[in-house]
Amino acid sequence: MWKFVSITVAVLALGCGLAPSPEPEPEPNWQRYELRGEVLQLRTGDVQAAVIKHGEIVDFMDAMTMTFPVRDDAEFAKLSKGVHITAAVMANGYSEVYIEDIEIIEAPAEEGAGEEQ
Repeated sequence: MWKFVSITVAVLALGCGLAPSPEPEPEPNWQRYELRGEVLQLRTGDVQAAVIKHGEIVDFMDAMTMTFPVRDDAEFAKLSKGVHITAAVMANGYSEVYIEDIEIIEAPAEEGAGEEQ
């Protein structure tokens, strides 16, 4: 009887060792890029986002106009139409992209500023 129990335990232990363990989910491969551009439009709703006309983002994308999500409410509150900004583009390949660390480098010109009266 003990021989049967010992063999059964050994077989179960071997069987458990042969089953493949689940692979852990790979960590996202986030990269950080620097952006300089002008905010053309702000979008609210399910996702807060800014439409930005930006220069080349070195090693990531050419100059273009693109919508970037802004995850942080305080970061989004810094933005307004017409401001020129620098920001960090956070990208997990091209599947997930958003901006953070936003800095205003030039406010929009006020209407009527500089006009002679």
